[in-house]
Amino acid sequence: MTTSGRHGPGWYFSRMPPHPPIVPFVPVVIGGELATYTLARAFHGELGVRTTVMTRGVPAPVRGSAIIDDEVVPGLDDLDEVVAAVHRVADAHPDRRVMLMGTMDWWVERIVSLRDRFDERVVVPYPELPLIEALSDKERFAQVCAEVGVAHPRTVVLDPDVPESGVPALLADLRAPLVVKPADSPAFHGLLYAGKQKVATPTGSRSCSRCGAS
Repeated sequence: MTTSGRHGPGWYFSRMPPHPPIVPFVPVVIGGELATYTLARAFHGELGVRTTVMTRGVPAPVRGSAIIDDEVVPGLDDLDEVVAAVHRVADAHPDRRVMLMGTMDWWVERIVSLRDRFDERVVVPYPELPLIEALSDKERFAQVCAEVGVAHPRTVVLDPDVPESGVPALLADLRAPLVVKPADSPAFHGLLYAGKQKVATPTGSRSCSRCGAS
């Protein structure tokens, strides 16, 4: 059986199993980014379940989706509000547990920090915070990949102590395409400055303190 739903200006089609399995959990995702919608589509296409998405005001990537249940939480920065909202979703689904996820690094860290405040109906599918923090840092992630023999993009770290004149030499052996990103995304999320970009080009302004180019 094939189901369809409206998203944005076009249509998508998601193929479901002929007999969707009984899923013992409700996917709940905090954040309304495009990655949230992608995750919801994966759950719906594979398991035939709807995803509850918590946002401050239903942003465009998840607005009007036929496979998403919106849970608007205006005080999403208040962790007490987050805990209460998650438990409300659990109350609405007494026959299933809640699997709580985030699609951005800083939300994953916040969710893990709240693990002990959720009751037994809520599953947090992440390891402990020290491991998450280590692997979320792109510099450390590259080091771990090298240590355990996992293939990964070559990574060069631009330290703030390196003068701008020395940057070309560090990047000389790299070949396009290049991606320049902050090493610590959660810390970068709270940094505000003019012209801020999550992803920049090597010729852009060196505004972040530590960047990993891969």
